[in-house]
Amino acid sequence: MTIYNPTADELAEVGQVIDDSQYVLDPSKEWDPIQYTLSYNGIGLAPMGDLHVVKAPQKNGKTFLLTLMMGAMLNGEYMGLKCEIDNPRVLFVDTEQHPRNTQLVYRRVCRICGIEEHSRHDNFRVLHTRGTQVAEVRQILLQNIVFWKPTAIFIDGLVDLVIDPNDQEESKAYITLLSGIAMRHNCSIWTVLHVNPGSEKMRGHLGTILAQKASDVLMCSKTKTGDGTSIFTVEQTDTRNKDIPKFVFEIRSIKGSDGDYLAMPVAPYVSDKEIEQMDKIIQKVFDAGGPLLTSGEISTHIQQICGVKERTAREYRKKAIEMGLITVDSVTNRFHYFGIPRQIDDIPF
Repeated sequence: MTIYNPTADELAEVGQVIDDSQYVLDPSKEWDPIQYTLSYNGIGLAPMGDLHVVKAPQKNGKTFLLTLMMGAMLNGEYMGLKCEIDNPRVLFVDTEQHPRNTQLVYRRVCRICGIEEHSRHDNFRVLHTRGTQVAEVRQILLQNIVFWKPTAIFIDGLVDLVIDPNDQEESKAYITLLSGIAMRHNCSIWTVLHVNPGSEKMRGHLGTILAQKASDVLMCSKTKTGDGTSIFTVEQTDTRNKDIPKFVFEIRSIKGSDGDYLAMPVAPYVSDKEIEQMDKIIQKVFDAGGPLLTSGEISTHIQQICGVKERTAREYRKKAIEMGLITVDSVTNRFHYFGIPRQIDDIPF
């Protein structure tokens, strides 16, 4: 390879010359395969060395979602989430809540794992930094990553690690720094950020930069079911890898815990409006195709009727099955339209 000697004019244009050898890609180097920290339904989630984010409106279950992810890592499995790392070390940094609430998070994770709730553990460390200046919080986080060497870090309240989340330069500089820390120390860093009201877009320039840099983005949203309870749906909105299926949990009180709560899995909630909208589509599918259709024929008709791509059509078909709108005949292996179950008010006998 020829070594080029720059001219005086070129040196003057560049200014200070730095050694860029560490930035030049070495195509002969063999990198280790992706090491995921978690998986869901066999699909990898949150690779080591990357940033990840949970986004949600205020009071929409984000801290409970972090709790069940931390519990899954330390317990090996929880609610379908499985830890893919041997002997993980988990660091939780709470910048928002009072220490009494941070302690509840610690104890909830311990309950998931079946370990002592009132003692410290070598593989689980929790920091509460509410009211601490930004520079000090950053330094506390960095020294814990460097000295304690956690596998995964969960930061509940990323906005408290910057002075102005609407400052583009500061936001970009800190997210770039955090991304570099994750890569250099080969750890998985989860952050939490609120979304704008009525939107899935994360707040401020901080949210814009984080959306660009994050490897995985999970959206947590709350739905009131109409019977006085609420459920929380977790959906992967962005990823550099394969999408995990969405899952749903509810918050239940724990017996004998003096009013404490824990996230528990539930079946996905579907509103009456969603079922009615899907029913109209499926009716058109069977009107066009006939009384008995294969799964492929259903998808093809959905594509034509809704103007969607094949992948989306398959998702529609799956939802129709889950809603009970179509059922498969065990003999012919073809689907027939069942429709929305109707309540009969006047029984004629």
